[in-house]
Amino acid sequence: TELPKRIAIVGGGYIGVEMSGIFHSFNSDTHQFIRKPKPLYGFDSIICQGFMELAENEGKQVHTNKSVTEVKKNEDHSFTMFFEDGTIHETDLILWATGRNPNTSNLNIEATDVNVYPDGYVEVDQYQNTTAANIYAVGDVTGRVELTPVAIAAGRRLSERLFNGEKDLY
Repeated sequence: TELPKRIAIVGGGYIGVEMSGIFHSFNSDTHQFIRKPKPLYGFDSIICQGFMELAENEGKQVHTNKSVTEVKKNEDHSFTMFFEDGTIHETDLILWATGRNPNTSNLNIEATDVNVYPDGYVEVDQYQNTTAANIYAVGDVTGRVELTPVAIAAGRRLSERLFNGEKDLY
């Protein structure tokens, strides 16, 4: 019902970047903590550099090479974050934007010939075929580019192949 006065965003992917920008624009004291040397680590360097320049110009607090080791709740309901480098940070709210894991453990996939990697991702080829006949997978569960537009496009191409006879779309 009200914005936090202080918020910590943990994560340097596009969701963390977006959320830190939103809270910063609402004038919350926003700090983004990223465990890697730069945000948007898997993106083109020009995008990472552009974001860092914008962040600096807008007065955003972006902290790189910061791995959270512990979080303690304080008596006043704020939080103290402890980092691997020995530093600490106090905040009113923490938003974890650190990625996702595939939710495949309860699907009984082992009853099929679908290959699932140890981390839970489903093996697919460029046409979204799994290692089992007539079983397909699209989106984050494949462990490829985990972006909504990519998943939507893959789903559309798959449906075109399955239902409209398009053979070479990938």
